[in-house]
Amino acid sequence: MIRDQDIFKPSAHLSWKILEDRTVVADEQEGKLFYFNDTGAAIWNSFDGQKHFAQIVRALQSGFDSPPPRLEKDAKKFVAYLFQMELIQKIKTGEDTE
Repeated sequence: MIRDQDIFKPSAHLSWKILEDRTVVADEQEGKLFYFNDTGAAIWNSFDGQKHFAQIVRALQSGFDSPPPRLEKDAKKFVAYLFQMELIQKIKTGEDTE
């Protein structure tokens, strides 16, 4: 489950490149390439190990023409996929206390 306060960063075994409005991620361990569209690229490029999920969604809302509830739902689904594929690591969960 993806929570608003979760913070992510890309997994160490990956490399990526921004090409126009797309991001290409290479999983060197699995020998796979992943191509992200403009929305996926915006999410991916937000994984700095500091922004929590809710901050990323708020930033997306200002740059994309989609209703906020749908944008959040789609972003959660995408982030959950990235996490399942081990492309990102959760470095802080919404259950952690500061």
